[in-house]
Amino acid sequence: MLEDHPLRDMLHGEVHARPFVPLYPPERVSHIAMDSGEAGEAADRAHLAKLCERFGVAAPANSNYFYHDFGPFRLKWERHTEFCTYTFLHREPFTAPFDAPVVDRVPADWLARLPGRRLVAIHMAVERADAPLRDPTDLARLIGSETVVGSIMSGGGYAWTDFHVHGDGFSRILVRDSGLSPYQVGRLVQRLLEIETYRIFALLSLPLARTAAAEISKIDHDLADVTDNLSEMHDIADEREMLIRITSLAARIERIASTTTYRFGASLAYYALVMGRIEELREERIEGLQTIGEFMERRLAPAMRTCESVASAARTCHSA
Repeated sequence: MLEDHPLRDMLHGEVHARPFVPLYPPERVSHIAMDSGEAGEAADRAHLAKLCERFGVAAPANSNYFYHDFGPFRLKWERHTEFCTYTFLHREPFTAPFDAPVVDRVPADWLARLPGRRLVAIHMAVERADAPLRDPTDLARLIGSETVVGSIMSGGGYAWTDFHVHGDGFSRILVRDSGLSPYQVGRLVQRLLEIETYRIFALLSLPLARTAAAEISKIDHDLADVTDNLSEMHDIADEREMLIRITSLAARIERIASTTTYRFGASLAYYALVMGRIEELREERIEGLQTIGEFMERRLAPAMRTCESVASAARTCHSA
């Protein structure tokens, strides 16, 4: 009998860890991503268990994925490396896509105590294939903005959003089915939610990059001053003072490297996921609207280039 590696089952199961949920429009979706941190897994699981206990449902033991129909709503729960997502779904006819969101069906006291800090919140409405196409005025009214972004998705389906957070703390995405299978609708919905979730987590490093860039600029200036003064040393006291300055510079560089390396690496990984998900959409243009891919190229890509530039400068300083 061959001996299996202790991780074999886990590694094989990883490709099936987060399956698409088949959806049958019309569907309302509310999606929340909580920044609970790498150390927050126990709290996330405990809070999910409280919801399951309230509804008489068995909570998952070790899985990072959980899906269940609780009656008033369905929940897809996912635990990621540093955050946790809660996607609430409910199938019902509607005329006003963003009125009475499904999150209103979730116990308010439990929802208010989600561990971590809310970083992403999205209301999505998925219309049936026979729903009328929205004109620009109607879209602007529903989405709540004149700057609507949207496209036709590969295989059928439309999606519109504005990437803004509205007064209720949620952004909005309107999806219209166009002859997709339930599995394809579920895949499209998941891709759109992932794009927005990973976009925000990618941007977490931007404030850090701006702060680090200013500090690196100061370090460059101080290093140039040290270099200029090397020839001015005349005795042991000058050498001691120079050593103190160099040691201080080295400590500042080390601090920047230690506080930015992980965050910059994570952001670039999230950015790669965003661009990969957009590529999978295989968008076709709707006349007069930016595609999601174009929006990201103009708004997200420059921020990521800033982070990459600062990360490169930090590595250069550190290696020097």
